[in-house]
Amino acid sequence: RSWLRFSLERYALPNPQECVWKAIFKPLHRPHTTSSGEREGDMPLRTRYNCFSISRYRWLSRHSKYAEAHRAIYYRAFRRWVIPRHPRLLEVLGGLGATLVSGVSIGVHKRVFTPGTAEYQGCRHVYTSADFIEALRRLARWLMPSALEHIYLATDDAAAEAEFRASEFGPVLRVRAEVQRVAGGLNDDGTLNEVHIKSPHNPHCTIEDAVDVVADAMLLARCGHVLHMDSNVTTAVGLMNPSAKMWHIVDVLGGPGAVNGPL
Repeated sequence: RSWLRFSLERYALPNPQECVWKAIFKPLHRPHTTSSGEREGDMPLRTRYNCFSISRYRWLSRHSKYAEAHRAIYYRAFRRWVIPRHPRLLEVLGGLGATLVSGVSIGVHKRVFTPGTAEYQGCRHVYTSADFIEALRRLARWLMPSALEHIYLATDDAAAEAEFRASEFGPVLRVRAEVQRVAGGLNDDGTLNEVHIKSPHNPHCTIEDAVDVVADAMLLARCGHVLHMDSNVTTAVGLMNPSAKMWHIVDVLGGPGAVNGPL
């Protein structure tokens, strides 16, 4: 369901006739049967939602002694039920995904700045590309620079790729082309300039937009280390690969709220 943000914006939903799950993943089946377990209409939840999977609360639990067990439990469900089927997603995972798995890789999830992005950061601050590049330097030193083979940049920031390519990490940078990215900030009418926020400039997201988000998450999950800020994408990444080392940029740089940082 959509939900109201700042009394103005809602997440951009797909067209009513489109089912994102069916387009991207294989159908779910109940155990011991080949019939689909899917039903049309609303499905009420009879259990509590785990609030520590929400981006702004995950900040508080990222160093919990229960974090690894939490990730392992969700990973088992992910492996069993979330099976890609979309041709473009399969192509990306078989190509770039295989490359990232084959060597020492750092995934970077850098969000574009908007007032909405800042609101959902535990530190209430959106780090710049320059900040992420400095955090990469510290991680690279910690990992030994000679071993670092790939840096995968997942971003909705239109300016980020050029800034990363201009750094010393340009030769090992991997970025997906033809992905929708924006300048951030506010539109002229005061709405948030984000890819997946509904506004007069962006009334609907497409299945292809959803594929881009899932591809970014699954590619980040193919990396052994992930440098990130707070987001639903990186929450999912941590559950998709419980072996990946998740590095919050606040902890790497030693910003407000850092734990055991900086590197």
